[in-house]
Amino acid sequence: ALLRASGGLAAAGVLYAATDRDLDIGLRHAKHGHLCEAAWQGVPERIVAARAALQRQIHASGAHTVIVSEEGFSGAGPRGAEFFQPFTQEGEVEVICYLRRQDLFLESLFNQIVKRGRDAVELDIVAFAAAEKTRRWLNYLPMLRHWQRAGATVKVAEFDQARRGAGLLAHFAGLARLGGVTLQDEWRNPSTDMQAVLALCARRR
Repeated sequence: ALLRASGGLAAAGVLYAATDRDLDIGLRHAKHGHLCEAAWQGVPERIVAARAALQRQIHASGAHTVIVSEEGFSGAGPRGAEFFQPFTQEGEVEVICYLRRQDLFLESLFNQIVKRGRDAVELDIVAFAAAEKTRRWLNYLPMLRHWQRAGATVKVAEFDQARRGAGLLAHFAGLARLGGVTLQDEWRNPSTDMQAVLALCARRR
């Protein structure tokens, strides 16, 4: 939606950063996976290069606001926030984070992993919920504190509540102060019914 609206956003002084890297295209989503990968790999040279490329885009655009979108930055560790820390010296960094109630997020996460054919198909959902890695994903507070420590202003909203109201994208446009630019909703990557997913897992086991 942000990519489709990039012309209107640019006219309003908002840059939606380029999503033309191989990783972004490979994921079939117009989001910033290449920045997220550089941040999480933690290789200093790659981080410096990725930051510099983003800064060049910002300065060349003349925009007063830049948007980067990638859910991988919500990971439990500090590297996502640390990637953007230098930008807080140049201007205000706002993080808009949509959180789901943990039981709903757990179902959605399990669902997506099963749909991709990954290791969760061998797990009972109760065991998946109890796994240490999953528990880190479900504990939102440390992730939010990483962004706060990095000097960002953190805005938190409840995902399902925003979706039931004016719609998720309209809600985001308001929080991001997008100057009247309309973002068109599109239904992508829906989750399968959980009963069907659990039946599939049981059958595979």
